[in-house]
Amino acid sequence: MSSNHFASFFNLKIVSNVQVTAGLRSYTGVSRILDVYGLWTLGKKTQLRLSVNNLLHHDVLQSSQFSDQDGRKSRRSVHTG
Repeated sequence: MSSNHFASFFNLKIVSNVQVTAGLRSYTGVSRILDVYGLWTLGKKTQLRLSVNNLLHHDVLQSSQFSDQDGRKSRRSVHTG
């Protein structure tokens, strides 16, 4: 007897722009993650599972901005998916 199972998981995080303190602001762009898997039962004691994570491979922009009496300083980074 064999059976097959397939599933997918989609995670969407919307833009986050937060004033952390009076002098610190943090920004995170949209994040999309798609994971899929398949499970095949080949026999009573044998199963085969194939998983693929982060199928969209989407980059996420993050930045922070710090302000003090000397002025404004920014840091920006892109995290690859």
